[in-house]
Amino acid sequence: MNRCGRRICQTEFYRANQGRERTTLARLPNGGSVSEPYTPPSKSLLSGKVMEQNKLFQAVSRVNSVLFLLLMSGGVVLFLVIIFQTSDWQDRRTVEVNEDVNAVDEKKIELRLGTIQQVYGHDVQYVELHSRENSGKFSSGYGSTETRNVLFFVGEDMKSHWLYDSHRNVVNSISSLTKPGNYNDKEPAIALYVSVTRADSNGDGRLTNDDDITLALLRTDGDEYTEIETGIWEVLDREVTEDGKYLILLLQVGSNVLLKKYSLETFGKVSERVVTEISKKM
Repeated sequence: MNRCGRRICQTEFYRANQGRERTTLARLPNGGSVSEPYTPPSKSLLSGKVMEQNKLFQAVSRVNSVLFLLLMSGGVVLFLVIIFQTSDWQDRRTVEVNEDVNAVDEKKIELRLGTIQQVYGHDVQYVELHSRENSGKFSSGYGSTETRNVLFFVGEDMKSHWLYDSHRNVVNSISSLTKPGNYNDKEPAIALYVSVTRADSNGDGRLTNDDDITLALLRTDGDEYTEIETGIWEVLDREVTEDGKYLILLLQVGSNVLLKKYSLETFGKVSERVVTEISKKM
């Protein structure tokens, strides 16, 4: 037998087996085996498997799409429910009142209660009443930002009363007067201070910041309402004395600047001075 190199023998073996069909061994019932030709899978069988995989992928995609749509629909419904509940909550806080029961047209305005405010150091709370929209003739042009009245709740049984008999005024501000120096919002209140516009002083048919201001003092429970000044153009500054007995106001009335002192015990005016030096420079 002629020997040959390993690489040459492998080449001759490959050439000798070219053209032969690939065979597989099949086992016979008696334990023997016989060789059978190998048949590769057909294209139709492969395409069928691919189609089954595509159908499965499409089904999963459809399920995911349905779940996504359900999730989006649930989010939209939840958003609408929140909006409805918020609107309903606001409507429960609104009341309709006649602007003037003696007026010919009896036009109604919608008013809304604000949040609860505490008068520190006293068992007293109050809630401001805001107009929700412009109210025709007596409108300040600021819509729902107007404060028309103040409702007080006093004591353990929370007896209530309004600051004004009607809701036609525009309350510019209401605040507690306390001793100075501590800069503590929870310092016990000595009295309450109110700035209000009550009359159309410039004749434009509306209550605005251009109209004259009325200043008032009242007790911490909202009683003993006392108007201390009317016809004020602007409050330049205010201060409570260190002992808490007096309120000092720097006011502008026309071209005059006035410095006035009021007793927080009697709400009466103690003294007054015209600051002529400043008024001449203005």
